[in-house]
Amino acid sequence: MIPPTLDYGHIDINVRADRKDLFRDFKPLMGLSNEVEDILDPYKAASEAAKLARRYKIGRHLAELQADVQERTLKDKRFLGLEQKIAISVEKPAPVDLPCCTPDCHGVAVRNSHALQKNGILATLADENGRILQTKITPFSSSGGMKELGARYASVFPGYCKDCEQSVFHRAELRNAEVNMENVALLLWRALCFIRYRRAQEVKARAMMVSKPEMYNISKENEDPFTAFASAFNLKTSIHSYKMSERWVNSLGNQVWGPKNELAIASIEFKKLPFAGCGVIPIPVDFDRNTHPSVGNFHSILPSLVFTTMHQEGRPHIILACRRADRWSQIFLKRILRMDSHLLAAYIPQILLGGSDTIFLSKHYWDHETTERDRCILLHSQLMKFPQMVFPFWGAPDGVSVLRACRVTA
Repeated sequence: MIPPTLDYGHIDINVRADRKDLFRDFKPLMGLSNEVEDILDPYKAASEAAKLARRYKIGRHLAELQADVQERTLKDKRFLGLEQKIAISVEKPAPVDLPCCTPDCHGVAVRNSHALQKNGILATLADENGRILQTKITPFSSSGGMKELGARYASVFPGYCKDCEQSVFHRAELRNAEVNMENVALLLWRALCFIRYRRAQEVKARAMMVSKPEMYNISKENEDPFTAFASAFNLKTSIHSYKMSERWVNSLGNQVWGPKNELAIASIEFKKLPFAGCGVIPIPVDFDRNTHPSVGNFHSILPSLVFTTMHQEGRPHIILACRRADRWSQIFLKRILRMDSHLLAAYIPQILLGGSDTIFLSKHYWDHETTERDRCILLHSQLMKFPQMVFPFWGAPDGVSVLRACRVTA
């Protein structure tokens, strides 16, 4: 279905002259969404969306339109419901069976593969009833951005077949497993498969929103053309994020399954860490507040770090990785490794919570051990833009204590 033409009469929409291609993108993005909305496999839908974006010569600028007239739409319960569906979609299993993510495996993925160690780091966060908290589950939440769930449902996605669940990760899952290149690369790859799935689901859900008339009708009723445009541009951003996660899955796969050694990996060992997560952290700004030239460019992939959390050798670890060829990220990672333990304890929670779409948190810690300051740090970190986190002026939350940071070698 092609969305209705947006006819609002004569409305002046102010956009920088060098970004007029945003409006040229609107109809191609609508056409793209119509072509992928009926593809049930989210990976195929997202990959097709990326191909069509090239075919339709989608412009280079990434942006979201904002204006005062958007306020009515953004508060409209029907619009909030549509956004809620998109946020929830990344947590849901696909409507069709998906193949196992392991290369050359032809099995069907089970629905509840874990991106994080169920009997490792997640078990250490669970309370006596097996419950933990999850952040950023949905936008506009009245529960302060937290959702309670069972640890066995945390970080699940349709990832691997039953055989690969048992065989591929067994060595890295052992309680006495070493924090070495082989084990951490494997767990990073598993984590990024999870992130790629979420980004693919997001592309699929946004395409459905753009291709159906509900959002346009709400926007027209509120005399607000901006939200309709912005929704299409959000699809463009989602496609860009999917391409970034897909590239990372391939890079980590080369490290795990192929002959290439293209990653620099570091481990930060904690004495205490009340949360766990995984994700891709774009680095648009370095420690000297220089902005990378590819910021806001749909056709370029920003420098980035990837991370996962693991419980090895009796301690929680944050594993960070970048590509050796990515000099910007390499320098950034080296600067992190030169921080002392107190600065790391302040900085790492902020960059991880700000750079991740979801984090899993100890319920006991949140309910009984946090101060008001700790809660402010953790909740505000979720909402901060990356450049604001370069100097962690708040200090470390209570309950976060770093022992050491080092590079991971073979």
